[in-house]
Amino acid sequence: MKQILTPETAPTMYSGRALIINDAGLTPIVQRPLSSHNNPGLWEIPGGKIEELDLRDGIAREVFEEVGIEVSVYPELILTEDYILPPDSKYPGVRRLGVCALAKTIEPYPEVVPQREEVVNHDWVTIEDLLLRPDITKTTRSSVITLGEYVIESYYPDLFNYPVLRQSSN
Repeated sequence: MKQILTPETAPTMYSGRALIINDAGLTPIVQRPLSSHNNPGLWEIPGGKIEELDLRDGIAREVFEEVGIEVSVYPELILTEDYILPPDSKYPGVRRLGVCALAKTIEPYPEVVPQREEVVNHDWVTIEDLLLRPDITKTTRSSVITLGEYVIESYYPDLFNYPVLRQSSN
């Protein structure tokens, strides 16, 4: 008899991403390789699989592992994904919970130093430019919009004044 997996019975894997903001109000984005199983060639905010119980610590570790930047993660987390991975995925039948947080760089203007083969390119962009890009992942777009609506305005009111962010959150 086949077991039917539900969100309550499936093993759970967490992933986390961070919208990082430096002292110039810019955020780093990374491009996935064309050979990637997920979102080939698309751009996203840094992050990855989290194994720590403290999701904020896990996000900070993943950011450092992916782009070599130390960050301070703000307390608010938003749920960005909640689904069971399909049979053809790397982790079939596993429930994936994705979270995203706003983070600030520890150094005022850190250099991005890609640490993984999963990053083929990187850039620093404004939040407005990020949202105007047609080649970002759906998760990145929805995370930035949700963070803008609920979190960014609290910490960075000037960044929230970008018209594209205000329009996206309505």
